[in-house]
Amino acid sequence: MPISESPRFLETAARTSKPRRDGITHVIDKGTPLAAVNELLEAHGPLIDVWKFGFGTAYVDGTVGAKVELLRGHEVRACPGGTLLEAAWWQGRSEEFFEWAGWVGFDCVEVSRGATGLPASSKSGLIATACDHGFEVFAEVGSKDPDEPALPSEWLEEARSDLDCGARWLVAEGRESGTVGLYAADGSVRADLVEALARLGEEAPVVYEAPLRQQQAWLVNHLGANVNLANIAPAEVLGVEALRQGLRSDTLRTSLPSRAPDAIPDPEPLGGRASRHANPARTGEAVGSVDLTRAARERSERERETPRPDTAVGPRGAAGAPTTSAGAAATHTTSLHRPAPVADASEPVPGAGSPRPGP
Repeated sequence: MPISESPRFLETAARTSKPRRDGITHVIDKGTPLAAVNELLEAHGPLIDVWKFGFGTAYVDGTVGAKVELLRGHEVRACPGGTLLEAAWWQGRSEEFFEWAGWVGFDCVEVSRGATGLPASSKSGLIATACDHGFEVFAEVGSKDPDEPALPSEWLEEARSDLDCGARWLVAEGRESGTVGLYAADGSVRADLVEALARLGEEAPVVYEAPLRQQQAWLVNHLGANVNLANIAPAEVLGVEALRQGLRSDTLRTSLPSRAPDAIPDPEPLGGRASRHANPARTGEAVGSVDLTRAARERSERERETPRPDTAVGPRGAAGAPTTSAGAAATHTTSLHRPAPVADASEPVPGAGSPRPGP
């Protein structure tokens, strides 16, 4: 017979539930068929928070409107890729882009500069315009150009500027390849950049593009189960959730408390070894991850001491939201992010109107 509830015999890492601003899973769609999107949302909708139509696929996807409608029904934000907005800016069609995105029903937009070398002043203007149109803005920090130096001080300055212009989220550039921006050419994590963004404290949630498993593991091991992860392939949603909860070898010994008398503790998180590959000479700043690792472990211990909802990511309620014993979202948070607000279901989502006939 089908199992309707998750088992509860393990002490797994505590997880937030939707709606949330910590622990989000941000999926990248590079051409997923409509039927597959529907199937994935039916199976794992409670685990997905944002669905991004990668680069410019939303412009050529004939099913984009139907996908956005499906996503709205599962409380998943729909977002066009930042490259599409950059293309519109490149051709002087930014206003037409925002009108089209509103017509399709997108909840949010990503504003990036990685594809065109968008000047800082133009990026600030696009963020402000997006906010004026009612979109929730994901502002991407960093460049897709592997030859552009990624300096922690410059990333932090760009992030603060984006927030001042109205961005609600910051996205650390990693591309779908995981070999630029936040990562070295070999895919290893630039710990100095992670630590720089951590200095923002509670100013805004940071979403880390992490398409590769070893990158996801490093971030979970150093920032905790409720780190925000982006550029997750649709087929990897469930695997990433298992990774977050300590149910993959990469995070098991750092996330799950041992009750076995003969267990040998791991002195260093498996993903932590990636930090050694960062190049201090390239950045001009020291690379360290001990404090991040210690903080993540302390958070895991605190989160496990907090009573967990009966079904944090269990079956959806009648209203389409994940159900809990208290009927509300869990609020386990990390010190690097601010708590997840509980959304008012009576308020409309900006930019999320029903698709209407084109002009």
